[in-house]
Amino acid sequence: KEKAFEILAIGDEYVTDATANLEAATTENVAVTTVAVDGANIADHLANYTNGSTVYTKYADGAIASNVSLADVVADGDWDAVVIQLGYWNFMAENSESIDTDTASLVAAIKAAASGAEVFVAESWQCDADCTDERFTDSYECAGEAELMLAWIESAADLAISNAGVSKIAVANATYTLAETASIFGEDNTHLNETGKTAVAKEWISKLIK
Repeated sequence: KEKAFEILAIGDEYVTDATANLEAATTENVAVTTVAVDGANIADHLANYTNGSTVYTKYADGAIASNVSLADVVADGDWDAVVIQLGYWNFMAENSESIDTDTASLVAAIKAAASGAEVFVAESWQCDADCTDERFTDSYECAGEAELMLAWIESAADLAISNAGVSKIAVANATYTLAETASIFGEDNTHLNETGKTAVAKEWISKLIK
């Protein structure tokens, strides 16, 4: 039997939206494992990896496992691609300042442990929430500045990969454009519905499968 193309996705609670339809988005034989921890940013992932913290939930082969170590998952898999998602929580003001150095350090650690894998950084998408959350930057869409939020997501992702030596999976512009003509969000206006999940999955697959 042909070996599946093994994908590991790392992120916060929103990364499961990005990976939900990943296998269905391609005719190739792919296997997806997702590890997530709610509210985590890149700095948290780096600290959790370094400390071996067992705070992740692992989604693989239709099963869910709790209290999992990110470091163990990275080391134990035969990964072809590892994707670090710059999720929702990376765009809180206090989390954005070290996004470039933290991403580079996390990428280096993953490359050392999973030597055969190509590492990617994936942009987040814009939420469509109607809020005034002061924890976020002034350009956050909740303040009504959708175009500025789009530019912020893209520039933050570019900064994160600038010295990490990885490829970017760009989804911010595609989902922003799609949201102008279609509903892509669930009831909370931040998580994706099936249309949004499929759109993001296609963007991921276009980069991951050469």
